[in-house]
Amino acid sequence: MAFAPDFVLGHTPPSRVRGLPRRSMSPAVRARLVFGVLLGCWAGAAYAAGPQAMRLFDPQGKLLLELAADGRVRGADGAELGLLDERAGRLTWKSEVGEPLVLAFRDDDAVLEEAPDRYRVKPWEALLRVAPDGSISLDGKAFGRVEGYSADRASHERFRAALVALPLLPAPKPPPARDAGSAAPRAPAPPPPPPPPPPRPKH
Repeated sequence: MAFAPDFVLGHTPPSRVRGLPRRSMSPAVRARLVFGVLLGCWAGAAYAAGPQAMRLFDPQGKLLLELAADGRVRGADGAELGLLDERAGRLTWKSEVGEPLVLAFRDDDAVLEEAPDRYRVKPWEALLRVAPDGSISLDGKAFGRVEGYSADRASHERFRAALVALPLLPAPKPPPARDAGSAAPRAPAPPPPPPPPPPRPKH
């Protein structure tokens, strides 16, 4: 007698399924499933797109630094100042003298994210918040603005690295001194006071 398997090409005999309860998917479960699929597709698209450039501005709108998509850190003048390694969580800062400075910002508690879009900056002993429009406040006072900031975890890590890099920015250069020939003319000196009146003649 030949062996007859119960399952042939994925077919289940009716005797095996008879009497089993049929469960229908509720609308709530179906909605959660669709939401999960859409969220996964959105996260995959964001991951495929890669990191975005991030820029920090001061309260007057002046550019402070830029984090390029490839991890290079540039100053306001466009000069390259450092390199961000997101996988290792390290920030390598160029030094004019000696070896470059390597900061493990991911393991450092100098800047910690206490809650979504809220960061505790220990060296300043202050709480920094990022609003949905990109404006930044430090203990309730205007601190600046950020571009390229989003809700994903990678963006928050890049923002922490940017905050760590802020104190390392070089001091702004003073404006060049004017030549003697091109110096602006000075205002004329005030006229001298009038001489005192002559003494009265004696009678």
